[in-house]
Amino acid sequence: MIHKDKNMIDNKDYNTSRNEITLPDYGRNIQKMIEFISTIENRDERNKAASTLANIMYGMNSSSRENNVDLRQRIWSQIAIISNFTLDVDYPFEVPRPEHFNDKPSKIEIPQSPIKFRHYGKIMENMIKKAVTMEDGEMKEALIKIIANHMKKLYLIWNRESVGDDLIFSDMQEIAGTNFGFIENLKLNETRDILSKNKRTKRTHRK
Repeated sequence: MIHKDKNMIDNKDYNTSRNEITLPDYGRNIQKMIEFISTIENRDERNKAASTLANIMYGMNSSSRENNVDLRQRIWSQIAIISNFTLDVDYPFEVPRPEHFNDKPSKIEIPQSPIKFRHYGKIMENMIKKAVTMEDGEMKEALIKIIANHMKKLYLIWNRESVGDDLIFSDMQEIAGTNFGFIENLKLNETRDILSKNKRTKRTHRK
């Protein structure tokens, strides 16, 4: 039986004992090279070594579709990041500063507009308002009927057993802010047919 030297085992360079890789895409060797370059005392030699490394990293990204200048700027930024911003060289491009990574992102303001009837949703409201701007005629009437039938379907999805066409038309005209003269002549899909179709759809989704 072969007995291994205990010190040899203790000094083995296990991955679990190594420093974390800052940018895994480049692997540990690139990170070690940057760490070594940081130890070079002569600034000119340090600059030359960093430039050589940047060219190596550029070759590793040769298949990138990025513009040549943009790619080289990104590589120098990555060198700074991998060194934890401690590599003191004459960077040919402006690189990010550590504080940039500590800044909290600006809060995105989401415009809020009131919805008259939440069960219909904002899209339906927008479609109704769009229909208002159309010229009177068959196209407008056909669109209004499609919208009204979909509103009736949405209404019934909200656990309602029945709804009259007059309520749908009333809600539609309230959203539109105007009266559609022809709307009372429209005949919408029967409630029982919509409910039956909704139930079939639910069963299909469960499968």
